[in-house]
Amino acid sequence: IFTKVAILTNWGALLPYFLISLSESIQLIDASLCQWQSSLIGVALLVLPCQARTMHYISFLAVPSTLAILISVACALASLERRADDSPTTAGPAPGQSFLKMYSA
Repeated sequence: IFTKVAILTNWGALLPYFLISLSESIQLIDASLCQWQSSLIGVALLVLPCQARTMHYISFLAVPSTLAILISVACALASLERRADDSPTTAGPAPGQSFLKMYSA
């Protein structure tokens, strides 16, 4: 029983931090929302997924999570590609110089 109480106390102590983070993320979409309004929206979005009690139902939540990761990576790659230009950078060798020659004595 001690372990169960310790885990639930830990989760209860961490919950406000996650709710504040979720609320601030929602405020990025609509900055006119107050903290309590965006927190209420976040809680409303989490009510149904939090009812998943078995691993079978939780496995369905892995699909949106995987899609979110893939979309984030695709957005990052698209951003890198869009900002790419052919100007030389300080991260690589100068034009006309090989990589090995740059580090030889």
